[in-house]
Amino acid sequence: MIKKTDDQLFNLQQLSETIEFSLVQKDVMFGLEQGNKVLTQLNNEMRIEDVERLADDTAEAIAYQNEAHMTAEDEDAVLAELEELERQEADRLRLEMPHVPSHALPEQAQGAAEEEGGGRGG
Repeated sequence: MIKKTDDQLFNLQQLSETIEFSLVQKDVMFGLEQGNKVLTQLNNEMRIEDVERLADDTAEAIAYQNEAHMTAEDEDAVLAELEELERQEADRLRLEMPHVPSHALPEQAQGAAEEEGGGRGG
């Protein structure tokens, strides 16, 4: 009798586990159905053309950003070119400047220049 009761208890436990597993399967199935409905709704709201346009716009923005971004090497090259241009301009200006005498003026000329300058100020 104990053996029979033990077997019945075992069968009842297996039946309970089977019911629990079936309930979990039912919940999983319900979740999959709901997820599928949501995905279908989203796909209806997002046309493929809109997604492709957005992807193209993003690719263009990335390309523009890459063009506008200077690397350290690019910046060094630009600075070197700027320094060369500044040096060339300084050389050109030095060539265009008139030559100024480097010796001192004679005493007479200095005195006349002072009188001339003093007469204007007064």
